[in-house]
Amino acid sequence: MKNKRKFYIYEDDEEKKFLHLNKNKTSKYSSRKKKYIHNKIKKNDFIINFIIIFIIITIVFLVIKIKNSKIIKNIQQINQNNTSLNNSELISQENYKKIAIDEGFDYIQKCKEGIFFNDAKNFTVKDFPKISVIVPVFKCVDTLKAAVRSVQNQQMLDIEIILVNDNSQNETVNIINELKEEDERIKVINNKQNMRTLYSRSVGVLISKGNYITNLDCDDLFFSDNIFNIAYNSSENGYYDVISFNSIASKDENKKEMYHDVFTNKNENNLIISQPELSCYSVSNNDSKIVNDIFVWGKIYKRLVYISALNKLSYNRYSTPMGWNEDFSQLFAIYSIAKSCKFINKYGYFHKASFSSYSSIMSNNEKNFADIFLDDIIFDLGKPFCKKYSAIRLIELKGFRFSGSFEDKTKDLLYKLINKIINSKDIEVKYKIQLKEAYLNIFPSLKPSNL
Repeated sequence: MKNKRKFYIYEDDEEKKFLHLNKNKTSKYSSRKKKYIHNKIKKNDFIINFIIIFIIITIVFLVIKIKNSKIIKNIQQINQNNTSLNNSELISQENYKKIAIDEGFDYIQKCKEGIFFNDAKNFTVKDFPKISVIVPVFKCVDTLKAAVRSVQNQQMLDIEIILVNDNSQNETVNIINELKEEDERIKVINNKQNMRTLYSRSVGVLISKGNYITNLDCDDLFFSDNIFNIAYNSSENGYYDVISFNSIASKDENKKEMYHDVFTNKNENNLIISQPELSCYSVSNNDSKIVNDIFVWGKIYKRLVYISALNKLSYNRYSTPMGWNEDFSQLFAIYSIAKSCKFINKYGYFHKASFSSYSSIMSNNEKNFADIFLDDIIFDLGKPFCKKYSAIRLIELKGFRFSGSFEDKTKDLLYKLINKIINSKDIEVKYKIQLKEAYLNIFPSLKPSNL
């Protein structure tokens, strides 16, 4: 059924007119109303927008404040954690040192008693052992057996022990023979005359066959039965040329309360080449401890690097009888060649902090010669950055040691070294002038001149 529409038909014209007029009035009223509302809203836009922006800014501020408070709390927590971690690391290090000293003390006491941890039946000679141990032997009757025991009792059995008898006699020879008879890994070299430590270590290295070399003084001991394994495994299959480890020193190995770490970091005023100077070599390691010492023990060295260092020293140098400054002479040559070094935080060496049998019998003239000998090595082997320290050391040494007469060999070496320094392009003029003035009374021919 179709939808029907209703139509209102007004017959009266007046009525139509009335309706039409009212219709116009209604339409105009509605239009004015809309316009009024629009204008009112328009006038309030600024206030509304300001309120909205204020609300947004307030919300953002509160959010940022909340986040910042959380960040601050997190930072505080992190700092607290770091502090506790640092404290725990310090405590851990202190505990480790105490444990290492306790264990090391027990170890060296048993070695002094001559106790074998290892069965000598398991000692076998290898063509190319992992580590060769070089032990110069001179007047150490009371300490030699204990020193060798600290090697024999290592958990690493694949080693060789080279005893270099520096013309010792009587009882010392008997102990050497006794040790050799019980351990076929021991080799003995006999110097025809007393050549001192530099030569004895050098000839031991030259006949060695180990992948790595380590040194042991005949009155010292290794401080752990596992330091060889730890150091050798840290070499990362031969990547590192030098691996060094912590050392303990004491005048009395029987008193733990006297044990102390071996710290040998010296500055220029102490007349010792230390980290800043040695770091001019291409030694790659982030830990400065690797070069903060002057001792040739407490480390293992790649054999080929050690031999290259001896070749760099030259036979004329390492065959010079020397028992003073000889550690650093070799060490300086080694670091001038080494490309990669590593320090491991393990206690592995005990040094008896007293004058050795060599140094105790050396005269002042011999020590003078040894000092000049070392300066000569630093100057010849050092890179330009290091060479000035030869001049500085000589200038300072004149102040407290070089007074009185010189032996001919000492005077000759000193004169040659001074002339090398004065004629070097690597040395600043001020050092050349100071050097001339310092030794003018000894060598009048070194007349001050315009340099």
